[in-house]
Amino acid sequence: SGMFRDAHGDFLAQAERYRPAIQGLFHAMPNGNLQDEPGGFDLLEFGANARVPVIADPDSMLTAGAEFRARNFEFDSQVRGGIEDETLYELGAVFGYSRFFTEDTKVDFEFRPGLYTDFDGGAHGDDFKFFGKILGTFRYCDDLYFKLGIRHNEDFDDAPVLPMAGLAWIIDPCWRVDVLLPKRAEVTWLPDAATLLSLGLEVGGNEYHVRSTAGFGKRRFDVRTQEVDLYLGWTQRFDDNLSFLAR
Repeated sequence: SGMFRDAHGDFLAQAERYRPAIQGLFHAMPNGNLQDEPGGFDLLEFGANARVPVIADPDSMLTAGAEFRARNFEFDSQVRGGIEDETLYELGAVFGYSRFFTEDTKVDFEFRPGLYTDFDGGAHGDDFKFFGKILGTFRYCDDLYFKLGIRHNEDFDDAPVLPMAGLAWIIDPCWRVDVLLPKRAEVTWLPDAATLLSLGLEVGGNEYHVRSTAGFGKRRFDVRTQEVDLYLGWTQRFDDNLSFLAR
């Protein structure tokens, strides 16, 4: 990625939120709710993802990576049907291609095949899904970038394909705003070069093909998750290769 970043480093640093190449994840959410159902659950989640450059030249870069998440749901006794505790998994690959068509215009392509399942009885054909997106970024001026694209995923029920629109606005060296609707909106304060404090709203969701609950025996069916997160975040960068994020 050296040639790519050497040629377009200012654009990449300003237009994109900070994201490390390799990430580890731990997430706990007690007292979650079921939509239109009594009872609730506790969620414990962990995972990791990595995206690294494979081939790069001054105007384009090909990346490849992998992602894994395990989400353990523990349901309370008020949930109807006697649903037993469940662990849902995501395991997939990530392929990306970025190209600058002009000094002020970059287009990103992403393809994400993977398995979304409880792995009860192993993996099956219905567990496999693929998602992707195309996102263009245009530099209007040095501190304002507009974004437009389309994505295919399961963030929203019954809307697997939706357009995306957003911006990156660098208000001054200490403040920036990043919006990519309908996925997220975030305000970030940088008190120094190594510290990022953020306030944001993010929407996420997925559908998993599962085979085991006490209420339904071994019948196969789909389970959908939906999250709307309002968060405060703290990112501390220790050097170019190591950082810590809590939110």
